[in-house]
Amino acid sequence: MKERYQLMIQMQFFNVFNRVVEMARMDETGKLRLGIDVQDTGIGIAPEEQAHIFEPFVQLNQTNARKGSGLGLAICHEAARIMGGTLEVRSSPGMGSTFRVELPVEIARESELAHDASDAEPFVVAPDQPEFRVLVVEDDEQTVFFGPTARERRVLC
Repeated sequence: MKERYQLMIQMQFFNVFNRVVEMARMDETGKLRLGIDVQDTGIGIAPEEQAHIFEPFVQLNQTNARKGSGLGLAICHEAARIMGGTLEVRSSPGMGSTFRVELPVEIARESELAHDASDAEPFVVAPDQPEFRVLVVEDDEQTVFFGPTARERRVLC
């Protein structure tokens, strides 16, 4: 049952994103901006805590807090910034939270797409670097699930 829902959710995102790209308008820089809002029904975040949730290792002192390292939002925030975008939160105690990521995007031409992932060259930081192996140690099954697949493991970062 879980796998079926996972596929259905993937189909939902795929269709929604396609629609967004088809209807997107360019911003003042001539680029498309993709905005994604994710809303929860949690306990909300106090304004004084919102300023800190994107800092590394910050975990709010909440009674229903889940395990984690406090790095997830910090990594997402920095990744959005590096890509020229933003990650923001709107929240009120008792009302849940809405996280919004907004990124500039470009529509790829057909000629720019790799048609077979096996043809793609591994990414390396600089020429002539040795091939590194990375050991991932993680006790959270969800985190491991979203890790690289066997095919992606040949990518060097």
